[in-house]
Order: sequence, then structure tokens, then C-alpha cells
Amino acid sequence: MNIHKFSKMKFERSVLIDISLDEAYRYAATADGITKWFIGKADYTSPDGTSRKGDELIQKGDSYDFDWLYKDFGVKG
Repeated sequence: MNIHKFSKMKFERSVLIDISLDEAYRYAATADGITKWFIGKADYTSPDGTSRKGDELIQKGDSYDFDWLYKDFGVKG
């Protein structure tokens, strides 16, 4: 990734891995999974404000708080 072209608004990452679709989904939909890739710290929070466990799947209506790995910023949504 070119640091001069890095954008918080849009990014793409392609990786070929030999795992099941369920395993791949868990890498993106759990805090424990996404921090194995490019996010340094991740927190998924339910609508009632409860922080989800690291291995718990994000649910519709949840919010997220990511701190990028090796970057000096985070994103929330």
C-alpha cells in the first residue's frame, strides 16, 4: 500500500487464502479476526452499548471503533 495514496474513506485489500467462507467471514466480522489483518485494535459495540467479546460476530445495528495498525488514526461507525 502506498502511504501517499492511503485514504480512510475507501480501501481495497486482496489476499488469496485457502480457508472456508465461514472462516473468512469470521476474520472480518469479529474483533479478534480483523486484528489479525490490518486493524491494530477493534471494538464492536451493540446498540445498548455493550462491547462484544473478541470472538463474537458483529450484528446488524452494531457500531465499530478501529485503530489502524501502524497508522496514527482510527475510524468509528
